[in-house]
Amino acid sequence: MLLNEAKWIGNVLNSYSVEQLTPLVNLGSATKNFREKGQSFIYEFIIHPLEKRGVTIVHVDIEPGQGVDIVGDIFDEDIYSQILSHNPKSVICANILEHVIAPHKMANLCVDMIQRNGFIVATVPYSFPFHLAPIDTMFRPTVEELADMFPGGEIQASEIVNCGTFGQQIVISPKVFFKHIVKMLIPWPTAQHWKAAMHRNLWLFKEYQTTCVVLKK
Repeated sequence: MLLNEAKWIGNVLNSYSVEQLTPLVNLGSATKNFREKGQSFIYEFIIHPLEKRGVTIVHVDIEPGQGVDIVGDIFDEDIYSQILSHNPKSVICANILEHVIAPHKMANLCVDMIQRNGFIVATVPYSFPFHLAPIDTMFRPTVEELADMFPGGEIQASEIVNCGTFGQQIVISPKVFFKHIVKMLIPWPTAQHWKAAMHRNLWLFKEYQTTCVVLKK
C-alpha cells in the first residue's frame, strides 16, 4: 500500500458509522509489525482511527504472524467459513487482485461474505511497476473495470489516486535506493525479481497511481 492510498481509504471510511462498518475484514492484512512499523501509515490512517472509534477488525492473511486473526487462503472453504463466522459487515481488499490468478472469484467472495448494505473497499494499482507477491498478473484496472468485478456493488466513492514517484521515495529514504541498486546488480532470487527491479526505474519520475473504489452491497 502507498501513503496517499492509505489516506484516501481512511478518509472514506471515516465518513461511515461504526454500525455500518463493523465487523470489518481486512484481507491480506500482513502482520501487526508490518502494519504499525513496516508501513506505519496503514496503522496511522486506517487501522488506528477505526479501532479508536470501536470498529471490530478481523485481520486475514495467508501467512501466519502476530496480529493475524485468520491464517490461510480465502479460496479454501475452511478459511472462508472462519471469515463468515464473524458475520462481516465490510471488507478491505487492498492490493490483492493483481496477485491472484482468479481475481473475479475473489471479488465474488468479497461480495458474498458481507451483509446487505455492507461496504467493500477495493484498491488495485493503475500505474505501477511489475512486483511479485508472489506473482503479478499486471492487472491494472480503471475505476469502472474494478467496480464491475463486484456484482451488485454500487459505487459510493472512487478515484485514481496519485501516490508520488519512485524518485520521491528515494529522496525520503536513501535505504530504498541502496536496496534497489543491489537488486539491479544481483538477479536474486530469480530473474523475475531482477525484472521487477528494472521495471521500477520507469517510475523514477512517473507518478504511481492506484485505482480506489468503495462499493455498497
